[in-house]
Amino acid sequence: MRAKSGTFLIGFLLFALLGLCLLRTQSINADNFSHSPSLAEIPFLSEAADESVLGVFEGITPCNPLDSPFPQISENTNCEQMIWKLTLYHEAITGNPTTYQLNSAYGLSQQGTSGLQGGGTQLNLEGKWAKTQGAKADPLAVIYQLNPDDPSSVINFIKLDDPILHLLTQDMSLMVGNAAWSYTLNRTDETIVTDPSAAGIASPATPSLASAAFTSGVFEGRTPCVETVMAFHDVSATACQRVKLRLTLHQPTESDEPARYELLSIYVGTGDTQYRISGHWTILQGSATNPEAFVYQLDTDDAQQPLFFLKADDNHLFLLDNDLNFMVGDALLSFTLSRAD
Repeated sequence: MRAKSGTFLIGFLLFALLGLCLLRTQSINADNFSHSPSLAEIPFLSEAADESVLGVFEGITPCNPLDSPFPQISENTNCEQMIWKLTLYHEAITGNPTTYQLNSAYGLSQQGTSGLQGGGTQLNLEGKWAKTQGAKADPLAVIYQLNPDDPSSVINFIKLDDPILHLLTQDMSLMVGNAAWSYTLNRTDETIVTDPSAAGIASPATPSLASAAFTSGVFEGRTPCVETVMAFHDVSATACQRVKLRLTLHQPTESDEPARYELLSIYVGTGDTQYRISGHWTILQGSATNPEAFVYQLDTDDAQQPLFFLKADDNHLFLLDNDLNFMVGDALLSFTLSRAD
């Protein structure tokens, strides 16, 4: 009896091991993923012994089938929103890129929530990634590239800062989000100290501050409820869930008058309280990590604490803290404003 029991146990273990091997080698087809009410965590096989986690990056992005953030999503797919959880691994000793794991889902937005209808379509991948260089806005930018050996499935991110990645288009431009979601992924596994020598956006030349550095237009986004934003309106909203921002920048006139702006802020969760404020804005050169960066400083007419935004390109502004460091969001919200006009 004991012999039969032992034989059964060995057979069961061999069957389980075979199942894991098949799971590892199975090719992934985005059109065949099952639907789940939440973003499922697929149990990938553990990384090699000489690998360590570089970072876990999360976010919610728009999803337009005609300009999809993911090559595996077909053009006839109903897709408004995509949820990302990207884990990057590197060699523990050298720091060289090795593999990635992606848990994601896409589909139609579930109204009133940050989720997807029916949990969306699951899209879970793993493979190799590499570092390269050069984006449209900056030939020196650091690029994180998924699937570098397969041109048909390559996904590119610009490294704006150690804890911030932003999706790129096929022509290596920053993808432009909307008033609800940006294409920014934030590092969520730990708080890290920025390395000033590893800046993502670095202008190859230093244009005059009075030239093309000015960008007029309307920029929108949703940010976490943080003191930096709250202090700008001299308010405290403990029940705040998120802040909707709409920033209008006016081009300077030929006179000596400074350029003007209007900022509309809506504090969701506090009765959707709205604040409108205006003032003048000027340009600084240099952030905490990049001496060549353009930073827009927004001052109020009553001399409150200013706001600072880094100009990544003509379509994106990134909120900075008072020390001119990037502000890092979470799995739901970023500090990115995207052009809306």
